[in-house]
Amino acid sequence: MGRNKTMHKAIAFVSLLFLAGVAGYYVYHIRNRLIDHLKDSVLETASTTTSSVRLKINGYMSTLENISYVVGEENSDDLEVLVDKLGPFIDNSLFLNYGIADTDGSCLTTKGDWLDISHREYFQQALNGETSFSNTLLDSNGNYINVFAVPVYNDKEVSQVLCAIIKAEKLADFIFMDVYNGKGFVTLGDTDGNIVIKSNSEHADSSITNLNQLTFMDDFQIENLQNEKAGIAKFVGLHDEERYIAYEPLGLNNWYVFTIVPVSVINSKINDVIFIALITWLIVAFILSFIIGYLYISKKRTERKINQLIFYDDLTQHYNFNKFRI
Repeated sequence: MGRNKTMHKAIAFVSLLFLAGVAGYYVYHIRNRLIDHLKDSVLETASTTTSSVRLKINGYMSTLENISYVVGEENSDDLEVLVDKLGPFIDNSLFLNYGIADTDGSCLTTKGDWLDISHREYFQQALNGETSFSNTLLDSNGNYINVFAVPVYNDKEVSQVLCAIIKAEKLADFIFMDVYNGKGFVTLGDTDGNIVIKSNSEHADSSITNLNQLTFMDDFQIENLQNEKAGIAKFVGLHDEERYIAYEPLGLNNWYVFTIVPVSVINSKINDVIFIALITWLIVAFILSFIIGYLYISKKRTERKINQLIFYDDLTQHYNFNKFRI
């Protein structure tokens, strides 16, 4: 009898170990699948964000190009005359300031300032017939700004360059969006990993100016950005917080849109699913244990009834002769 009890306990223990092993494998498998799925979700969010940023920047470009047509119709080389044409656009514009530059880079702004922008890349690109916008710059008043530039044509030749200045903070507010309920954020960088337009999010670290300042936890290299392909990587920030960065080419200025999401946000979603899975497994294990226990008890009851019928005499209330024959 004692040996049977020991055997039953051993079987129950092995069964529990088996169920625990299956549950562990299931949780491990579903966790990895969820991580891959949520990474894909971050990439999809990054793609949507990139499209939105591109659309908004192109909207600025289109607005400036339309203004350049008005300026070009004046058919004048006098910058002061051309700047006067910009008057109606100032009050109803998101731009901080406008300027018109001749082909030598001498620029007159709507505030009456004369600037030399001949060395600026955005000016040189516009002079070559390309619409462009600059990295974040620091102006003489200590403001961080971005400059949009488009060519002004006269007789199909570039005669001037029309510039529009916007505060970087205002541009970031306009083109960037919150992701993952504000816990993630978006920023712009270039193929060298430089941050060219910073996010205003409270979760963004303003001291990060280049991705080389981060510690990546996988095979990501800054050189990957030269391939102009989308991807996702995991890194540790300056404050030891693990985050994912999804990168996708903007299609403008060789820039990238960086969508950054804390790993904790992803893990919280995974943990919720795993918790539900574990609860489900516990319920299944409880039901199976109940069924096994019920069958075992039923079997024992049946055995006792059979033994009583075979070995017990109801008349004498004692064991019968069959008991002694065993």
